[in-house]
Amino acid sequence: MLAIKLRRATVTDTKFLWEVFRVSMKDYITQTRGEWKEQREESQFRHQLDLSAAQVIQSENLDVGFIMAPIKDNARWIHTICIVLEQQNRGIGIEVV
Repeated sequence: MLAIKLRRATVTDTKFLWEVFRVSMKDYITQTRGEWKEQREESQFRHQLDLSAAQVIQSENLDVGFIMAPIKDNARWIHTICIVLEQQNRGIGIEVV
């Protein structure tokens, strides 16, 4: 079992959250939209970022990703979960969910 911790994201984490999103989602968004426009994607990311629903994922005392999961209609909705590339395929995302 992995030692995973979650901590509430703060405004000082915004750069990290964007970088993790950018690196982990760039290929998927490019495949879906046919292109990646850095300025558009960062603007949309910042517009949708809800720090009150975001938590930084830590493994072995390292920040390795984040989850944004707001509560809507009395249920938790996973909006985004991203793990840094170097830590993917280790079961971190599964453990968080």
